[in-house]
Amino acid sequence: MYGPAFFTAILVSGFGEVPMLAIGIAATEGCALLGLSGTSLPLFWAALTLLGLGWNALFVAATSLLTRTYRPEERFRVETANDVLLFGVMAVASLGAGPLLAAVGWNGLNLISLAMLAGLAAILLLRVRRS
Repeated sequence: MYGPAFFTAILVSGFGEVPMLAIGIAATEGCALLGLSGTSLPLFWAALTLLGLGWNALFVAATSLLTRTYRPEERFRVETANDVLLFGVMAVASLGAGPLLAAVGWNGLNLISLAMLAGLAAILLLRVRRS
């Protein structure tokens, strides 16, 4: 999950934030689709690989995009606030993952992920059309 960050930053600077966000969404969608296709060990490994790549691409590209929208003197404070908020939400989500899995099941969890990713893709498309 963190290993690709060494290369993701280079890819973001070369291709831009929007293409890397699209790649991150696609990789994470691939993870959810693999999750829906079965629960064998090779599928878990492949899904986790896609999840790590997708998360990293989304995180690095979004952070890069975030810091470009503020003045240089504000960037570090904004990035710090973003990281605190993001990792706080991740901690709460981690605590809620078990109860959510028990409530909706494995396929339900993957379908929720796909729905959220579709919303994220729609927001990205709106941004691209607007600019």
